[in-house]
Amino acid sequence: MKNKSRPVMRERPVFSYTSKCCSVQATKTPLLKAKTMDDATDQSLGKWRCSACKKRCTCTRSRNPE
Repeated sequence: MKNKSRPVMRERPVFSYTSKCCSVQATKTPLLKAKTMDDATDQSLGKWRCSACKKRCTCTRSRNPE
């Protein structure tokens, strides 16, 4: 009997981040692939960016409704 892969159930994010400039959802740039683990610890996810105007922004954090 073969092992069947099961779908991964992802949980919803606990918090949502809203930009103060346009009042839309803010995103972060993904972590680039690092060659070694030492490189990965030095890199960060980057700054928050507004989804509408694509500029750097400050955000307000709010809990997602359950």
